[in-house]
Amino acid sequence: MDLTTLSPFVDEPSSSAILTTPFPTGITQIVNGSNGQNASTSSLPEDMVMSELLFYECAGISGTLLNILVLFIAIRHIDTDDKPRQILIMNMTFADLVFCLVYCVTRPMLLQFPVDSCHIYYTTIWTMQMCSCVYLLWLNVDKLLYIQFPLHYYSMVSRKKFLLLTIATWICLVGYAAIMNLTYSIGNSCVEVMFSDYKMYFVMCFFYLVVIVASFAISVVIYCIAQTTTRMEHRARTKLFQRLFFLFSSTMWTFITSVPFRALYLVNMFVGGYSNVTLRTLTDISFKLLVGGSVLNPVITIATQRIYRVRLIKYLGLFKEVVSKKSTSIYEDSSMIDKRRQSSKTTIILENTPLNPPSTAL
Repeated sequence: MDLTTLSPFVDEPSSSAILTTPFPTGITQIVNGSNGQNASTSSLPEDMVMSELLFYECAGISGTLLNILVLFIAIRHIDTDDKPRQILIMNMTFADLVFCLVYCVTRPMLLQFPVDSCHIYYTTIWTMQMCSCVYLLWLNVDKLLYIQFPLHYYSMVSRKKFLLLTIATWICLVGYAAIMNLTYSIGNSCVEVMFSDYKMYFVMCFFYLVVIVASFAISVVIYCIAQTTTRMEHRARTKLFQRLFFLFSSTMWTFITSVPFRALYLVNMFVGGYSNVTLRTLTDISFKLLVGGSVLNPVITIATQRIYRVRLIKYLGLFKEVVSKKSTSIYEDSSMIDKRRQSSKTTIILENTPLNPPSTAL
């Protein structure tokens, strides 16, 4: 789905349509026309434009740093032979990282992009968003296998199988996003996207919604299985729910941040919601929530998974220790300088003091 668009239903799907984006908002208007001559953009107040700039830049920078932190810990400290499912988390984090870099950070500069780069730009955005959702689905399927077949789980999964699944997923999603390039063309800038066929575009929009809802449904099934099992002791069941907490929280967060925008987007495609101010406002708000989801995903990963949390605490401890040592060193250096200055002043005073001062005549 084009994350920059809010498009009402096109009455004549056979004709081409142009998407024009009022810079730099996330809402895009779609207007019918064979050559886009009737396309129009709405103006935004200056404070709204500035708020959009701040939102995208803050979301992009913070999301990039947080996702880099998660990937650094995963690559440096996690053994994927022992924990193969972490491969899925790493791919999901990588997709969020690229989305923050390519979309959020560069969004305010989209009008200045070379037209030749627009297809790569949208292909990257669509691929990363689909990958983030699909890898969450694979995580839920993996946990379902773990809960349903605990004795046979480790014979069913392996690092090699996860790597093959990863490669197949990337190939399929990149291929689909690349094929999407055949269904649209670019106008004078990257904000003018003219679609000639909406079938594949609609399939991609619907695909997002199905994958997210499927992930949520599988999480509910996993919770019910874990809750109703009677073969576990209370302590073992508590430990199991602790392990499942990351999956539940990530799925719930993705469901909350993604489904409203996806659903409202599809509604706008069919009912022409661009003219409805309330529907347009709700879609714009849900879009901001969607972008924020990619920023907070790494926070959930760190907060709910012990290996990331422990490593981050250790790094913070090392950072605090280095800062403390540096502060102590600076303090000692400044104290040494003060002592040297004091010693120099004393020496000067002694050198200027006469050895036998003349006695005062009475």
